[in-house]
Amino acid sequence: MPHNDCLVVELQLGDVEVSRILIDTGISVNVIFKETLKNMDFPDSEIKPYMESLTRFTGEKTRTVGTVKIPIYVGGSARMIKFLVLNKPAIYNENLGTPWLFDMKAVASTFHQCVKFPTPSGIFTLKGSQTASRLCHLTECKLSLARTCVISPFQEGRTAAESQFGPPKQSQVDQVCIDPTNPEKCVGIGAELDNSIWEALISFLQKNVSTFAWNISDMPGINPDITCHELNIDPTYKPIKQKRRKLGPEKARAVNDEVEKLLKAGSITEVRYPD
Repeated sequence: MPHNDCLVVELQLGDVEVSRILIDTGISVNVIFKETLKNMDFPDSEIKPYMESLTRFTGEKTRTVGTVKIPIYVGGSARMIKFLVLNKPAIYNENLGTPWLFDMKAVASTFHQCVKFPTPSGIFTLKGSQTASRLCHLTECKLSLARTCVISPFQEGRTAAESQFGPPKQSQVDQVCIDPTNPEKCVGIGAELDNSIWEALISFLQKNVSTFAWNISDMPGINPDITCHELNIDPTYKPIKQKRRKLGPEKARAVNDEVEKLLKAGSITEVRYPD
C-alpha cells in the first residue's frame, strides 16, 4: 500500500530479540543507546570509553560515551558489529547505518519495506514492520510537539496547580474605511500602533486605495500582449472527451456561484465545442 514509512526491523543481538531497529542509509555509523543496553542486561564493563562528536541532519551535535561490539544473528549468519553508544532518550533502540549494510552486502528498500542480502543458502529477505514504524513516527511527532512548548516560570505566589496555559494573547484589530465613497472598503489595522504610525498608514492606504482588488472585477488579469498562457498540446493528437463528473448539491451550488462571478467579471467566457 502507498506509504512514507521508515524501514524498522527486528533482529537478534546476542541472546536478545531487539525490536524498533531503524535501517538508516543516511548515517555512516551504527548507533545503539545506553537505555537499550540496560534493557538487554548488557554489562557496562563491555562498553569501551570513546568520545566522538556526531552531527545530525539538523546540525545538532551529540557526543558518544563509548563503543561496543555485539553479534547480530540474521538469515542464518552472524556478524560482530561495532556500535557507537549514545546516552540520550530515543524512539528507536538502535540505528543501523551504512557500515552494517556494507558488511552484509545488503540492499535496503523503504518502498518495499525489506532488506535483502546474500547468504550461503541464497538471498535472504528481512522484512520491516510498518506498524512499528508508524508507532515510532507518532511518538516522535508527540515528542517534537512537546519540545516546542515553552514553559514560562511560575508567577510569585502561584502554585504549579494554579498555573495554566491559556490561549495566546491576541492583538486588537480595528476596521478602518479607507474609501469615503464606499464604506465596504475597510482594512484591519492594529489598535496598539503608535498614533503617528496609525495616521501615516491610513493616509498611505487612502492614497493607494485603487491599487487593491476588492472583488473579482477589479482583477482583469494581464494584457495578452504582455504574456499569455497556452496549453502545449500536440495538434496531431485526437481530442478526448472526459467523462462527466457529478458533484453533490452543495459543491455544485458553490461551483456555479464562482462561475457566475467570473462570468460577470469577464474573466472567463463560454465556448462551445462540437462533439
